[in-house]
Amino acid sequence: MSSTIAVRAPRLKSVLRAFMTEAEASAQRVGNARRLVDLKRDHSLRVMALVSRLLKAHIVEPYEIGIVAALLHDVGRFSQFEQYRTFRDAVSIDHGAAGAAFLAASSLLDAFSASEKDAILRIVSLHNRRALPVLDPPWDVLLHAVRDADKLDIVRVVLGALEKGEVDSTVTLGLRTEPGVSPGVLQTLSRGEAPDYGQLVSVDDFKLFLAAWSACLSFQESRRIFVQRRYLQRIWTVLPQTPPIAELFQRFADALRS
Repeated sequence: MSSTIAVRAPRLKSVLRAFMTEAEASAQRVGNARRLVDLKRDHSLRVMALVSRLLKAHIVEPYEIGIVAALLHDVGRFSQFEQYRTFRDAVSIDHGAAGAAFLAASSLLDAFSASEKDAILRIVSLHNRRALPVLDPPWDVLLHAVRDADKLDIVRVVLGALEKGEVDSTVTLGLRTEPGVSPGVLQTLSRGEAPDYGQLVSVDDFKLFLAAWSACLSFQESRRIFVQRRYLQRIWTVLPQTPPIAELFQRFADALRS
């Protein structure tokens, strides 16, 4: 577990303590599966650190609201996993909506003004939508920052597990392990569209889905991180290297240079 943010603001410190308490309580409730709750806890901390990096690189305010929304973006994952033992929204619940509902019913955000709380709830509720709605500034930029950071760290987690050969089926959403990309996913991406999580059938679909995120990042700093971590090249090495997939990867590489 790690975060590169020095937490000094009293409101943020309070939210961080409450988040860690909720994560630990959830981990204890799932017993032997606590490592998967811990995975989401640590993911949230890294997303918070990544959002801090993006907001500072692009001089975006209000910084604290973006950081809090980033920390809490996946709080709905705890109840989702406790109830369904999956992180796949398509067969369980919308974890963004569940997280916003949990926060709205709790006292966790009581130190924030009504407008600040509303912004955090909106970002948590919307961050996982296939297409993001347009919010009033400055909340729109914060939503995209959380979305970018979430994508960057999901690629990190899944790719790291694939490269180590330590893939838990929960991490890969219970998808089929036989090699090969589904024609529907390939066709959707070839049209320049983003597939829905519900379209994914195989782990190879998921890998290609993650690679396609390179073309969906909102911040220049996000694209820089994707390149620095060599995500595209690393995903390429764990996919069938067919001409249609090679063509898509060339498009993704071009998007990262834009």
